[in-house]
Amino acid sequence: MVCGFSLAGCGGSAKNSGTASGNAGRDVKTIKLLNGKAEIAGQLKTLAQAYEKETGVKVEVETPESGTDFRHC
Repeated sequence: MVCGFSLAGCGGSAKNSGTASGNAGRDVKTIKLLNGKAEIAGQLKTLAQAYEKETGVKVEVETPESGTDFRHC
């Protein structure tokens, strides 16, 4: 649930951020999401794809292997 709020808080509306095809000549915005819960990786990737389609903002979801120490990321 927290990740959904993070994505919604960073995007803006499609009108303001443009769409993937409407960003010609502009920098494409990207959100990099570090997922600490491997069991929800599939759902986060699906959410990221839907968010990107709706807003034009690229979302990269990275899920490290289990047991990764996030204090050093």
